Amino acid sequence: MLKRMESYQFKLFQCCIPVKGIKNGIIVDFQRKIIHKVPNQIIDIIEEYSQKNIYDLFADYNASKKILKSYIRYFLDNELIILSNEISAYPAISNDFFNPVILDNICIEIEKESIYLDNFLRLEVNKLGLNSIKIILINNDIESLIKVLDILEDSKIKAIALYLEYNEEILLQLELIIKDNPRILDVVFYNFNDQIENYNSSEKLSFEKSPIEEVLYGKTIENLNSFVLDIDLYNEALKYNLMFNKTLFIDSLGNIKKYKEDLNIYGNIQKDEINEIMLEQDFNLFWRVSKDQIDVCKDCEFRYICPDNRIPYKVDSEELSYKFKTTCNYDPYQGKWN
Repeated sequence: MLKRMESYQFKLFQCCIPVKGIKNGIIVDFQRKIIHKVPNQIIDIIEEYSQKNIYDLFADYNASKKILKSYIRYFLDNELIILSNEISAYPAISNDFFNPVILDNICIEIEKESIYLDNFLRLEVNKLGLNSIKIILINNDIESLIKVLDILEDSKIKAIALYLEYNEEILLQLELIIKDNPRILDVVFYNFNDQIENYNSSEKLSFEKSPIEEVLYGKTIENLNSFVLDIDLYNEALKYNLMFNKTLFIDSLGNIKKYKEDLNIYGNIQKDEINEIMLEQDFNLFWRVSKDQIDVCKDCEFRYICPDNRIPYKVDSEELSYKFKTTCNYDPYQGKWN
């Protein structure tokens, strides 16, 4: 079969994208949501001979012809490559990324004293283009939560996540709130140290022993199933941070930060325009801390499909170099999971 096809040109399908790490490489089939592990040398050959004849490839690598044939067969069997005499009819898809909204997600703390939030939620949520919101409920103030949910009822918000400390007395009440608000997709109890017996929990509820800071920003990738195989997110990850791009944090006093632990305050929603704050260079630079700028991550083959939620910290104030304070479960230098 391959003998008859040696005159054909070849290239990867548009939805199949190769990524090289420092030790290993992958080809991500975004259409079928599959990761194929391949050596970096094979990716180099694919990129060098893309849109050329298979015959030329075999002629130049005659000593490795048997191995290359096995890879070509694998690529054909898994529909990763196109074979055609008119390969130019299959143009590459654009890697451009554009998100028209000012903000995609915000994380807010709410409690009884947070009355300033009312106007912000009523007037700014739709204007900013928010798709989702994370709500940290301080002191388990259910009354304030119900008020906020009522305000958001007519908004364009698509997804709501709740974070609160576990309290057995409010479980039933929360179940009713979830039922009445289908946009609540996640309810996370943090600082959880109890045992739940004979309770048929909603699948939307999860229980974490860690404090809220670790729940929000301390989780690393656990295994291959943790990766997100979405072409739009891939394009975003080429230039931006998947966790923090177009996001901000608003504390219980209305102070605007990049994230909860941020020592800098960039304004307050009671007196400052978020649009203007978003133009500040420090905010924009943080959004643009892609995995290519983060130590270790920049050498990982999974960097563009990784939804890691850890906070990147600057290594050198003069250079755009960052690192995480914790170690990932995957070691790209060994190509192994810890």
